[in-house]
Amino acid sequence: MTKRLLLFLTAYFALTASAFAHPHAFVECMFSFVMDKQGLVGFKQRWILDEMTTVSVLDVVDTNRDAA
Repeated sequence: MTKRLLLFLTAYFALTASAFAHPHAFVECMFSFVMDKQGLVGFKQRWILDEMTTVSVLDVVDTNRDAA
């Protein structure tokens, strides 16, 4: 019984360790309709990411480091 319990606990912690380290992003989303005299002409979205996610995304996307 002790060997089974030890094996179970070892497998449990080995397989779930990556789940405990999963990063999370906090996003504030805004959505609006764009209208003119004829009616609906489009949609507007604005996403505000938390600081950690912003830095991670910019590190991948902004390859020339000009922050534009």
